Amino acid sequence: MEKVDFYALDANKGLIAILAPTETQWNRKYYECGTFSIQLPIDQYSKDIEYVYCNKRPELGHVIKRQYKIDAKGFRYIQISGYFEEYLLENDIIYPAYGAGSGSHTDFVISDIVNTYKSGLFSVATPTNFLPSCDIAPELGKSLMEVTYSVLQEKQASYRMNYDYENNSESFSIWQGRDLTQENTDGNNQVTFSINFKNLKNPDVLIDNSNYKNYCIIQSEVNGYTLTEIVDNRKAGEVKKAVYISTTIDKPDNVEWSENDYRAKMREYARQELTNTYGGENNTAFEFKQGSYEYMVDFDLGDKVSVELNPMEISQDVRIVAINEVWKGSEHTLSFEVGNNILK
Repeated sequence: MEKVDFYALDANKGLIAILAPTETQWNRKYYECGTFSIQLPIDQYSKDIEYVYCNKRPELGHVIKRQYKIDAKGFRYIQISGYFEEYLLENDIIYPAYGAGSGSHTDFVISDIVNTYKSGLFSVATPTNFLPSCDIAPELGKSLMEVTYSVLQEKQASYRMNYDYENNSESFSIWQGRDLTQENTDGNNQVTFSINFKNLKNPDVLIDNSNYKNYCIIQSEVNGYTLTEIVDNRKAGEVKKAVYISTTIDKPDNVEWSENDYRAKMREYARQELTNTYGGENNTAFEFKQGSYEYMVDFDLGDKVSVELNPMEISQDVRIVAINEVWKGSEHTLSFEVGNNILK
């Protein structure tokens, strides 16, 4: 098993101790903020622990909750848990209005939005303009984290708060997992998880398209006129499944919006509804069987992989959207989820 150390850090991210937990859960996520939970013997706990750093994982955990417990055998311990530092963006909101970002690469616009509203002491990496262009008109009052995750999910991308332990610094960056499918054109080695290959176990599969829609007609009354926009999310060869939405687009006070600004906001709202309300469910969770691939080398969070589940006649290329690790004593288990209403 890989040697992993967990460092307890104070509010200034100074080292307090290297921990020896009785149990650790490290839950990495692609389209939302990840979480962690660490069970510590009483003699290892300090009220000064504010952060937990893992020397083999990219996340930095921020302690939000502390709980004292005694188990059935009389063992006393402290449970510390919280979010990874991506949660920093939850502390800020879109105010005042940003307006609409249209025609620029998504990673450029999102980086600019984060730079505009962030209050945390972190830098923003220079975007490389690797994502397609977008129409973005972030809603006034929404949290910066919610806006960032929702827009990037449309492009199958995410963001990360990179922590440099040696220099005690953090930076925001936008990233996207690799394409590890058979059809990838990047020269990457293919990764396939299959019951036949015996590299997954205990699969839990849910496919529910009862509420799935892929085509939205949206209308909004603006200055006495009815504006209409259409968002078409159909995949190649897919039958149109339409939904109609009538909504009011609220313009922030003291901000002038053009008709194009309203239309951009309507398209953004429609895409979010198609994803969050009408995306259907396509979720697969399973435990990884060690030996076939090396985690964080051959595959990692956010990568697009092939999954074959013969009992359900399923063969699909999907992104890894959550990876859950548990260390307990000498045991280490790794399970992950793919799917989660990913836009294809």
